[in-house]
Amino acid sequence: MERCFYRHYQLDGNLHRIGCGEFNCLNEQLIQHLDINTLDYSLSMIASGSLWFKDQDGQVKILKKGDIFQRKPGLMHSTCVVPTEEYREQFCLMSGELYSHFSQMELIPNDLTFQTMNTPESTKQFNQLIIALQSHSPTWYKKAMNAMQNWLFLLDSQKVAKHESTGYCKQALAKEELLSNWSKPIPLIAKDIGFSYSAFRKWFKQEVGMTPGSFRKLSRIKLGCDLLLQSDTSVTYVSEALGYPDIYSFSKQFKQVVGLTPSQFKQKRRFNGEGSAR
Repeated sequence: MERCFYRHYQLDGNLHRIGCGEFNCLNEQLIQHLDINTLDYSLSMIASGSLWFKDQDGQVKILKKGDIFQRKPGLMHSTCVVPTEEYREQFCLMSGELYSHFSQMELIPNDLTFQTMNTPESTKQFNQLIIALQSHSPTWYKKAMNAMQNWLFLLDSQKVAKHESTGYCKQALAKEELLSNWSKPIPLIAKDIGFSYSAFRKWFKQEVGMTPGSFRKLSRIKLGCDLLLQSDTSVTYVSEALGYPDIYSFSKQFKQVVGLTPSQFKQKRRFNGEGSAR
């Protein structure tokens, strides 16, 4: 389900587009946008569910509730929603000319992805943007630009500073670090959080019940299973999406965890699904 509002207006002889909306899906087909280089700018806040985001450098991050991701003109990116749970996001969009204007005003956050505190004030500001875009006033675009400016500024100011936030859960931070960059060495993650590797490994196992390496491997394979269940995904695609160096490395680790190769898993689930449908 999608609820979107887009409008055009002329300013300085140029046609501009501005918009916003809410996107919601539950147990639908895989929703993916691969290797996109958009002419428009958009910012999305995840209200529920999760999404994986691959940036122009090929780094994949798993984003969840409260996380922000941006699509900036000229930057390649990919996104994929795995519909094993309800996914909902709120977004705003503007044309390239407006994006340049907002960038000059330093209202566009630098980080492509970041986490916010997701306060009620954010929802209030977003609703103001919807109201402005639905307005019949001749100066609707000024109200819309002001509302978008306020929302962007609020989200940027509500960034979660992981290492500085009072009471930020180290366990949640450790899990996020392990999942946000599959190739980041675990000793480096331990150092960033303030542990030696041995102390981090011992602490994580006590807190979570498994070693950091096992947690990362199981989480990675779990996402691989979710992706493979979609009819339009190949084993090669899933291997690349999860950051494996090649399909053989993915297949080997997948079989260690699941007991089947990715191809066998996909074929078995398809057969079972067809059998239950009759």
